[in-house]
Amino acid sequence: KFFMGGTLKETRDRNRFEDERPRHQVTVKDPFWLGAYQVTQAQWRKVMGRNPSEFKGDGQRPVESITWHQASQFAAR
Repeated sequence: KFFMGGTLKETRDRNRFEDERPRHQVTVKDPFWLGAYQVTQAQWRKVMGRNPSEFKGDGQRPVESITWHQASQFAAR
């Protein structure tokens, strides 16, 4: 169990997304795998064929700007 989201004051901030609702408790019922390290842009490119990251670098930066669906496809591959 953990709390996710921001405070009421934070969620009223104009720079927040609408889905960043106030803190609420989340319960994870099923086990899941969690990597010890971030997936690098080089690793992503090797598996997925391209680098979707907005902040490209030497390949050792973490991949970003991906959707949950893309991350699921990466894990499946």
